[in-house]
Amino acid sequence: MTSKDLIACASERPAPRGLASLLRAEWFFLVSAASAAAFALFEDRLFSRLDNPLILTAILLWLFVVALWSSICVVRHAESLARRLG
Repeated sequence: MTSKDLIACASERPAPRGLASLLRAEWFFLVSAASAAAFALFEDRLFSRLDNPLILTAILLWLFVVALWSSICVVRHAESLARRLG
């Protein structure tokens, strides 16, 4: 069995089923959704404190990390689809 065969077998394997395995595999989606909800719900409180450089830095860093990690997850899903579709 060659390495190409192993990769093909791994990509054809069905995804694990069940809520626990889904949450384990896609836990960062929950972080992204919680971040969006927090910014929507606490918009006034967060944006009223942007004159403080430490709070501004923390908010920008948090948003940058969430956006970057989310984009990496999108690329991971795209690569998985590319392997499955050929």
